Amino acid sequence: MSVKAVSSSEVYPVLSYVALFLMAIVVFYAKGWFYLTGDIRAVVSSVPDDTAYFYKIAWNVVQGKGLTFDGINPTNGFQPLWLYVLLPLAWVMRDAAPEAYFRAALIYQT
Repeated sequence: MSVKAVSSSEVYPVLSYVALFLMAIVVFYAKGWFYLTGDIRAVVSSVPDDTAYFYKIAWNVVQGKGLTFDGINPTNGFQPLWLYVLLPLAWVMRDAAPEAYFRAALIYQT
C-alpha cells in the first residue's frame, strides 16, 4: 500500500472554499441576528425601499386584497417569481404583527 503525498496546490483550493463557507456563515448569522434583535428603526433604514414594496404586496395577497400595494389600486410593477417566493412566508405569518412579518421576511431573504 502506497501513500500519495498531497501537494499544496491541491490543499489551497479546499482551504479557500472552507474559508469562504465560514465567512458566509458568519455574515448570515450577523445579518440574521441584526434583523431579529436590532432596533426596528435601524433595521428599516438598512434595507432598500423596494424591499418593503414586495413584502407589502405579498401581505395584501394573503389578506385577500389581491395584487395591490395600497389595498385599493391593482399593481403589476413587481417581480412575480420573488412574489411567489414570499407568499408562503406571508401566508404563515398572516396573523402576526407587521413588524414580526417584516423581520421574518428579512431573515428569510438573507
